[in-house]
Amino acid sequence: VRVYYVDPKIRWWEAFPRYNIGLDAILEGFGSTKIHDMSKSGVFAEAIDGVNEGDIVPLIFTSDGVEYKLNGKTVAFFQKGPIKGMGIQFFGLDTKDQKMVKKLIKSWEKSGVERRPAKRNYLKESFVWFRVLLTTGKILQQKSYRK
Repeated sequence: VRVYYVDPKIRWWEAFPRYNIGLDAILEGFGSTKIHDMSKSGVFAEAIDGVNEGDIVPLIFTSDGVEYKLNGKTVAFFQKGPIKGMGIQFFGLDTKDQKMVKKLIKSWEKSGVERRPAKRNYLKESFVWFRVLLTTGKILQQKSYRK
């Protein structure tokens, strides 16, 4: 049980939502790649030969006509479906860069970009739960009320 609190890669409750995007990007000094998803803390991009775990990589990409240049650190290499990729954690971002990332993510949220986990509508789920309670009298059920 202790490993869940010690290893930050396993602490799922601290993860930020990941937005499924398909942006072309450049890892300065290494070449072109494609970003498949992004969160407030980093990106999952296609792996490039020559990049090793622990490398500091400046990541350059454009979204909605704005160019972003963010420093990242490669933290993992893994296969995600057919994609051989790498996890790049943002590294050493100043306040301005952090605000830019938050603004970008907020714009994706408003425009309905698909994300994981999906955004939940707790009010709607509460109404469904209450309707089940009134019609069946069952309060504790092990099923989701998402629709």
